[in-house]
Amino acid sequence: MELTRPIVSMELIGEVHIENGRLIVGDTDVVKKFRAHYGGHRQLGRLQVILELLVTPTSEVSQSGDGLFCEASEP
Repeated sequence: MELTRPIVSMELIGEVHIENGRLIVGDTDVVKKFRAHYGGHRQLGRLQVILELLVTPTSEVSQSGDGLFCEASEP
């Protein structure tokens, strides 16, 4: 008997940040995309979120030096 069956599978790559209470990756609202794939019916399930930091040839530093990043329009 199979105990799990994937319903939604997403892989998003981009700058990860919170914007107005939403989790954004690049310019994608993660919850909005999830709901579009899933439909929202109540079921017993497991949601796993894994954030892997990517290493790139260039690096950015937050202006305050505290390691937190935000856009100019964000506090």
